[in-house]
Amino acid sequence: MKIADFVKAKRAAMALTQPQLALQAGVGLRFLRELERGKPSVQLDKVNQVLQVFGVEVGVVTAAGSNQVLPADESVAILKGPIAKAKSPQKTTQRPNVLVLCGRNKKRSRTAETVFKNDTRFGIRSAGLSAKSDRKVTENDLRWADLVLIMEHKQRIKLLSQFPGLELPPVEVLQIADEYTYMEPALVDILTEKINGQLKIQFEL
Repeated sequence: MKIADFVKAKRAAMALTQPQLALQAGVGLRFLRELERGKPSVQLDKVNQVLQVFGVEVGVVTAAGSNQVLPADESVAILKGPIAKAKSPQKTTQRPNVLVLCGRNKKRSRTAETVFKNDTRFGIRSAGLSAKSDRKVTENDLRWADLVLIMEHKQRIKLLSQFPGLELPPVEVLQIADEYTYMEPALVDILTEKINGQLKIQFEL
């Protein structure tokens, strides 16, 4: 069995979602998704953070001996430690981070941040894609985020063109046209419904 398959199987056996396992292991949701997809290389220390939830660890040392890297499809034959008993899920204060984007961060994304800024389930930021944005999206914003919500398909294309070499978190299009004012009740209702829907799909929140 490969490590990616092992993690998926043990997570399913413990009835854990990806966000729940990531939080319990103390790793990012993006890292866990990459691990379960069998990304060619992942950091060994983070792999062990995940495996320790299941009561095991992996022992591999690279030639360099410093930045240890493990192929995610490596055989689980190198696993060490008892695997019969897994740890019980533990509560954690960590939350997923959601970045909401629109054109200039004046109406749609800014409304979303205002509506959800005190929501204890997740962290939220808003930004714009235009150079004239009140707050323009940065690489640090994208590295911070576990999920990006964007208003239109053309904006998704623009985001990808602005950060061509950056590995992005999942980017979902809400399909909300630029026809509302800031905090307009109809916009608040649409954003509340669609963002809560994405939170359910992505994080089971």
